[in-house]
Amino acid sequence: MLRLDGMTGVVALRPLAEASALPDSRVFYDALAREWGDVAPVELEPGVPAWLVLGQRLVYEVMRGDHVFVTDPRRWNGHARGGPPPGSGLAAILAPHRRRAANHTDGVLHERLRAPLDDAFARLAASEGSTAARVRTVCGLLVDRFVHRAEARRPEGTGEADLMAEYASALGYLVVGDLVGLDPEDGHRLHDLTRRLVAGDAGAVEEADRTLARAVAARRARPRRDLAGELVAHPGLRDDVEVVHSLLAVACAGYLTLPAWVGQTLLLALTDARLAARLHGGRLDLELAVPASDLRWTGGPWIRQPDRLPVTFRPVVSAAHGRLRT
Repeated sequence: MLRLDGMTGVVALRPLAEASALPDSRVFYDALAREWGDVAPVELEPGVPAWLVLGQRLVYEVMRGDHVFVTDPRRWNGHARGGPPPGSGLAAILAPHRRRAANHTDGVLHERLRAPLDDAFARLAASEGSTAARVRTVCGLLVDRFVHRAEARRPEGTGEADLMAEYASALGYLVVGDLVGLDPEDGHRLHDLTRRLVAGDAGAVEEADRTLARAVAARRARPRRDLAGELVAHPGLRDDVEVVHSLLAVACAGYLTLPAWVGQTLLLALTDARLAARLHGGRLDLELAVPASDLRWTGGPWIRQPDRLPVTFRPVVSAAHGRLRT
């Protein structure tokens, strides 16, 4: 049996950042799986070891076992050793304070903070038709921008477009911002802040909170049918701090995943000849032609899930059997 705290200095832990430097990060994860099995020791930053759960079954076990593996960063035993070093990119996710949002809490508190989100999305789903119409309008405007640019260059060439930057990412911040209750300018600002937040910029969290706090104050003064308006009116959230933290959780999930979903869908639509024929022939719309279940396995938006921390003891893994225990 191997303990993580006894491996530093004994086993050369591979930095997790290596995966981001590769053209295809699966090469990194496949190599770890061949060497270690379903659970591999890695280094998040110099001197900060962690277990990386690779096996699908064990990922489900960890993500769903909130009675054993929790999200509360105060549980991290590294705080007893001084916490993340100054300037660490881990400070934003391992800081010893608790965000009052469903994705940062566990147990009864998680259930209380999750319920308003479920209720809000259920109410907003009733107007799904108008939301879909707005999304189609935004899609058309984004496509028109690079089509018109290409037309202006004729007869020299047909032009080109960066579909991730000019379409998928732009669609993400416009649609998610509108859902949350932000105008396009604040939506773009929050999109940039979430990217900085994930990169470890602790100041981005405070700036994002201020941006959303303005939206919450505006919604209290002028109620509107959007996520901010629904959460402001929900009795399950006790103050504006919980509303702001919940909105940021949704914004981060949307901003960081929607461009990946859109980009992967575009990739399939543009490179799969059989799929293209079905779409162009009008036999199926995109939602039926590219089921979400297919995208989850061919290129889902999350390469790595957020951290989980054991409630009592450090994780222990058997290299022979790939069993994760506490």
